Amino acid sequence: MDHSTPSTKAIIKEAASLAFNPKNIIKELFHMQLGRGLYIIFLLLIQLCSFFIIYTPHHLSIAPDTTFIGLLGLFSGITGILNVTIEADGKITNYFWAILNNVSYIYISFVSYLYGEVYLNLYFLVLEFIGIYTWTAKNMKSDSETKNVVESKSLSFKGWFILIILFAISWFGMGIFLLHVPFISTTLDPHPWLDALSAIVQFYAMALMVMRYGSSQWLLWNIANMAEIILWILSFNPIMVAFYVVSLTNSIYGWYKWTYILKQN
Repeated sequence: MDHSTPSTKAIIKEAASLAFNPKNIIKELFHMQLGRGLYIIFLLLIQLCSFFIIYTPHHLSIAPDTTFIGLLGLFSGITGILNVTIEADGKITNYFWAILNNVSYIYISFVSYLYGEVYLNLYFLVLEFIGIYTWTAKNMKSDSETKNVVESKSLSFKGWFILIILFAISWFGMGIFLLHVPFISTTLDPHPWLDALSAIVQFYAMALMVMRYGSSQWLLWNIANMAEIILWILSFNPIMVAFYVVSLTNSIYGWYKWTYILKQN
């Protein structure tokens, strides 16, 4: 067996093949256990139902939201569900769905003046490509049947302590920034501290994901998803609320699965 270090070109080529190849995307989307497939269908139905709920501070109606933002929100929700469910199984094609979700979500957040979400997903978009490269480089030497599955590790007590300190500093800084500085437009973020909380938690969760801290990152996603639910309730967007309810369910599953994997290893 050749244990030489693969070249950057070889890693990029393999990464593109694993993450963006249509055959691989379809395979990992449809070739799964029946129970898992039914679970994804159930989550997608929840997301679809939210498309028929429109509410404002003084009005609630049951009708399809056929506005551009409504349709884009549905697209963002569906791609987001596919991303997080496939990610929970440790499949690298989750990045394909993540990129589609990021691009649509950035626009939705911008028109809702949630600038923390905009900055966060711009960061996500860059990190998606870094993550694809990192995961591929780590797993290219594994056997062909497992090279698209992510290895997992967990933060130590010292790691958690450092992370909490960094989080507190980052949250305070981001909150002050959003409180006083708009993004492109002149309208300020209506929920700066909650937006900052969600953004900073997800910032570190994504960093842990790229570094393959499987079970540790899912604890942060649980916290972030709860913050997102509150944030989008306050912003009167039922499609995004439904998406983050689904995301919370999936992040709990992801935490359980990756904690089990760590115990098995």
